[in-house]
Amino acid sequence: DDDDNDDNDDNDKGRKTDAIVWKLLEDAESDDEMWVRVVAGIIRNMMFQSSSENDTNNGSEETEAEKELKKITNGILEKVKEASSSAESRLDEVKQTLQKHQYYDEADQKKLMDTM
Repeated sequence: DDDDNDDNDDNDKGRKTDAIVWKLLEDAESDDEMWVRVVAGIIRNMMFQSSSENDTNNGSEETEAEKELKKITNGILEKVKEASSSAESRLDEVKQTLQKHQYYDEADQKKLMDTM
């Protein structure tokens, strides 16, 4: 019987803690700072969204946190694509220069590549 009371106390404490955390995150989602709102939305979704809600919410409207996270991710991917394209262009230049000057010696090729 005492074990049942302990379990009930733990459940009550857990619910109270969840309610406090929920309120803190809810308040943070209305903060003036964008990063605070985004992080609060992500944390709230991670902590409180069940797997069945994940399955049913696929068609629903994105939250502000999801929109910002998508925007940031797309920006990062775009920068990676630009860097990759730039590196590929530089590699092509090096290859053309090597072919043009017919550098066959590996040491000379390395020196040339180090200068680019």
